[in-house]
Amino acid sequence: MGVMRELVDYESLRKFESCFRKLSAIDGYWNREPERLRKKLIAKGLRPVWDPEVAGAEFYRISDL
Repeated sequence: MGVMRELVDYESLRKFESCFRKLSAIDGYWNREPERLRKKLIAKGLRPVWDPEVAGAEFYRISDL
């Protein structure tokens, strides 16, 4: 069938994790309803970095949070 390869190298994954946070990993997500946190972020002018439909989740820049 072919050779198994890493799709994303470890260093790239660590760099991504140090720059971006998934909505469900933002402090307060589990204490509040996700929609409430989403509205709070929008009120601050923060929107997901990429289209959630494409990315499969809502990612925000840690530096913006």
